[in-house]
Amino acid sequence: MQVQFWAPTASGAGVSLIMGYLNGNNIPDLLSFRSMVTKFVGTCCGVCANIALGPEAPMVHLGACVAHGVTHAACGTRPLRGPTAAKFQTGTSITTILLGTDQRAAWRQKGVKGVQHDADRREFISAGAAAGLAAAFGAPIGGVLFSMEEACTHWSRKVAWRCFVCTTVAVIAVAQLNPGWKRGVLSFYGVKEMGAREWFEQLPLFAAVSICSGLLGALFNTLHKALLSVRAPRAENWKRMAEAAILAAITVVMMLALSYFLGTCVEVPDWQQKNYGFTFHCPEGKYNDLATAFMAFPDKTISHLFSLGSLTPQVCQGENCYFTLRSLMILCPSYLLFMALNGGLSVPGGLFMPSIMVGASFGATCGLLLMKWLPTWEIQPGIYAMCGAAAMLGGVFRASISLVVIFVEGSQSTKYIVGIIIAVICSNWVGEAIHSDGIYETDLEADGSVIFLRPSPPQGLYAKSAGQIASRAVWSFRTIESVGYVVRVLRHCSHNGFPVVRSMPGDCDDNEMEDESDSGPGPDATRGSASREGPLEGVILRSQLMVLLANRAFCDERGAALTREQAGERLARELKLDRSMRMYHRHSDTQTCAAYLHASTAAHSSIYLHNNLRQPRLYMDLRPFLDCGPITVRPETPAERAHMAFVSLGLRHLCVTDENSRVRGIITRRDLDYAAGHGAWRRNKMAPAPDLPAERGAL
Repeated sequence: MQVQFWAPTASGAGVSLIMGYLNGNNIPDLLSFRSMVTKFVGTCCGVCANIALGPEAPMVHLGACVAHGVTHAACGTRPLRGPTAAKFQTGTSITTILLGTDQRAAWRQKGVKGVQHDADRREFISAGAAAGLAAAFGAPIGGVLFSMEEACTHWSRKVAWRCFVCTTVAVIAVAQLNPGWKRGVLSFYGVKEMGAREWFEQLPLFAAVSICSGLLGALFNTLHKALLSVRAPRAENWKRMAEAAILAAITVVMMLALSYFLGTCVEVPDWQQKNYGFTFHCPEGKYNDLATAFMAFPDKTISHLFSLGSLTPQVCQGENCYFTLRSLMILCPSYLLFMALNGGLSVPGGLFMPSIMVGASFGATCGLLLMKWLPTWEIQPGIYAMCGAAAMLGGVFRASISLVVIFVEGSQSTKYIVGIIIAVICSNWVGEAIHSDGIYETDLEADGSVIFLRPSPPQGLYAKSAGQIASRAVWSFRTIESVGYVVRVLRHCSHNGFPVVRSMPGDCDDNEMEDESDSGPGPDATRGSASREGPLEGVILRSQLMVLLANRAFCDERGAALTREQAGERLARELKLDRSMRMYHRHSDTQTCAAYLHASTAAHSSIYLHNNLRQPRLYMDLRPFLDCGPITVRPETPAERAHMAFVSLGLRHLCVTDENSRVRGIITRRDLDYAAGHGAWRRNKMAPAPDLPAERGAL
């Protein structure tokens, strides 16, 4: 109920939405405080309910939420007082104020400089996501690699350094808060180190088990995708809540029924760990192995599966090997089914530990069978369980390097890294052939509202140019633009960035009658007829325009202020506006600013835009706030190069200009996705058609 009615973005693992956000999409309320609280409470409840969901992936979301909150705290604004404020009155330049003799002001600006830009905020969120995974597994390097390999689209040395510092601090903090956490989360014992000859002899067996585990991962992704189409719609709250309650009850009832009818009562040996094992209808001195596998902490069960080795021969005598062979053969498919049923519910929870559980049980089953069939070989089921778990993760998530490092750091041992590498390679190879997407890409496709640009350009872009895929419906502004026209465009256009063209003599008076009306774009607006013409001067963001309107930063048609002001006062006003623009992201999660981004009338009314502000004699000077060096391409530029610019530079819009620097089109994420078309290269739903002219051709 808390997820459906208070924080819908807190459902599921949250990693896929973090990936979409770091890819450049705007996802309202994803990192808000209520989403963080709901994710934390829901994850605790989901894990305690024992419905085959783990806390590891939600930790990524929680880490990103914490990083987002840190950027908010670091960007706190306070009015300037004392000597610093007095400098504005004396006409001191901005550079002198920020870097001059007032050390307190300089340090204040330096402290918030790193998180004022939206790009810097995304870097902090990338570090927070890495820290969340590192805290879950005790793997600082694995967290950094996971952020690089899965979460982040834009990577740099600065991002890597921030991620490394955050993951290190997170692991140290967890170790201090939990003194009993001396061994890794995936730690085990009782397995003998294998020699080179043993690795070579059993290499085909490891590869076969890994391939089968990878097939299980691909099968889960296929089943998960099929179930998404029949689940209750996200907008229907009561159906979603009923679905979660019914499937959770079915899961628990099936676990109890399987344990009661098919579980085996096993004697508790001397080596058994204390506080592990459930009697569950077994006599005193025995425990139900299947009930223990279902109901115990997953990390404990996984540790027991990994510990099936030759150093503890008394463990695997006869049928007593922690878990009987029959119970392991039941555990693997049943837990896979529980994962598929609960993986898409409106319940916070991840699939890391459940995937490891399925893979480990499958690998242990294969190891026990091989130990019976090949008695002269030194088969250690624990190593096969480890390879099966790594292969299952590779088949489900399609990660590679980060999985190997997470296993090595989680188990605090490099003795079995050869088998883990083989498992990850085989599972990724076979999983790609069966189901091309990992679980996170599947969730992004099912979401439908996120356009995820992959690192490599789709094949459909190689035969097109930037001019062919660009949208010609370009809404642009002049450097000195009337307030009425700005309000009109913002109300009827939801784009994030707008080109600004050079104002020509007499331009400010040409369209006064047009600006007075607010009847809408008209029938030819999609063809760009309402756009201004002229050489490109720069690009301005929607958030900047909102700040200018909210602060009533108006001027006359020549750019002069409506009231007399000294140079220092004008400098102070522009500095205040610039800081407000840089920190606009602080309010991006509120309901009001979410409405701003959707360009609703109520949103603009909430900043007191009345009819008197739409008079043609009111103007805004956009020149001090422009991005005067926007990245542009010519119409002949290959479309795949435009795609690479979006991915590598983190762009949200790209202007297409001719030889005279006149805007002839603009490319957005939706244009790139739509231009890719249908084909074998497409792995997600095609974006809806953008507002394009009736005929496409070279610009």
